[in-house]
Amino acid sequence: MLIHERLKQRRFPNCTSLRKELEVKAVRTILRDIDFMRDQLRLPIEYDDIAHGYFYSRPVEQFPGVTVSESELFALLVARKAVAHYRGTPFHRPLRTAFDKLAAGLDPKTVVHLENLGDAMDIRVTGPEDLDEATFLIVSRAVHQHRPLRFKYRKHAAKTVEARTIKPYQLVCANHRWYVVGHDLRRDGIRVFVLGRMLGAEVLDGVFKRPADFR
Repeated sequence: MLIHERLKQRRFPNCTSLRKELEVKAVRTILRDIDFMRDQLRLPIEYDDIAHGYFYSRPVEQFPGVTVSESELFALLVARKAVAHYRGTPFHRPLRTAFDKLAAGLDPKTVVHLENLGDAMDIRVTGPEDLDEATFLIVSRAVHQHRPLRFKYRKHAAKTVEARTIKPYQLVCANHRWYVVGHDLRRDGIRVFVLGRMLGAEVLDGVFKRPADFR
């Protein structure tokens, strides 16, 4: 899109200037992008030997959009509605960013149709429980890196909290609630913990190996 804008502005960009502006390492990366725009998207890109840069040989008002089917459009609508229900959770920002990237590639007429569909349809998706982003990131890092996890835990309806140390084996989402399943070191057995009831989670030193027979 940036290359498209520079060509529309008739700045006569070349691979070197675009490489610097886009902060990519190799000139050939830019050259591949230009080849794709010209050969696959059929954009009228030519090179000016005097200006030492690329330009559009005829006016291009709109960057070619992505064509989607009616069923795919409906799926996008559901996705957009679903993203709104994740507001306040660790997933909202990356979901919103991903959806915006998808929508940016759509044909303008498709975007208008998507908006009209949204006005004519009310889709309600049950959202997840409130979840502390910091806790989720700490627990997910411990699971991914196979490192012990220490935290304080409040059982359902309990007034006090208990200190727990586990080897976290897996994150599980069931009925919009997040759990971590792991080996409780003090109780020497597999236990399941609700992330929303955890306090002061911290990743400890050391690495463990998840049992091959864990399910």
